[in-house]
Amino acid sequence: MELNYWMRTFSTLTTEAALLCGFSFGGLSAIADFKGEHSNLNIGYLVATSTSMGCGLLCITTASFCLMLGPGKALRSNSLKGVEETIEVMKTKSFQCFWFFVSELMFFHIASFMLMWILYSPIVALVVNIVLLVFLLQFFSECMDIIERLYVKEDQAVSGKLNLLRDERQEVLGNLDNQTSFRNNFTAKFGFGSNRPVSSSNAQPNATSNNNDDLQ
Repeated sequence: MELNYWMRTFSTLTTEAALLCGFSFGGLSAIADFKGEHSNLNIGYLVATSTSMGCGLLCITTASFCLMLGPGKALRSNSLKGVEETIEVMKTKSFQCFWFFVSELMFFHIASFMLMWILYSPIVALVVNIVLLVFLLQFFSECMDIIERLYVKEDQAVSGKLNLLRDERQEVLGNLDNQTSFRNNFTAKFGFGSNRPVSSSNAQPNATSNNNDDLQ
């Protein structure tokens, strides 16, 4: 069911966003020993780290509320329309959570770039930044490739069409009923495949006539 798909999506986003949030929170105290040094870099680093953690918390809270309230609305609604509305809301919120997660990851990389310039010498910071940049570019390349191969566009997707599925199911069941009715009528008319037992009223006269023949 499509509802289960969106629930698994939110569960995955919550887990990964919480992991990055922990790294960002720990990074807030990484430059505690460098107070007064590289003030501009320190401010930029703290802003990037805080933004990364904030985007992660937005992703976690949005996904958690959808996981808690979405299935309840779908299961307790008195019509299929409630299920369709739940699926539509969860689909919209999943896109928001996805971009929150991507923003968290981006600001986490930016904060990592700045941290290298605060903690190490320019040569070491430059080398580490080049390595981080290579992985960041690879990250973009993999994301674009996966989206291009697996993402289903809205005009090509069937989302929340429970009434359509219900109509198709009823049509299939109706066809099966028609086929069963035709087979029964055909069997009753021509007697194929019918194993009708011999009634006792027919069997007794036959037995009596056989006994009379023997006596004669």
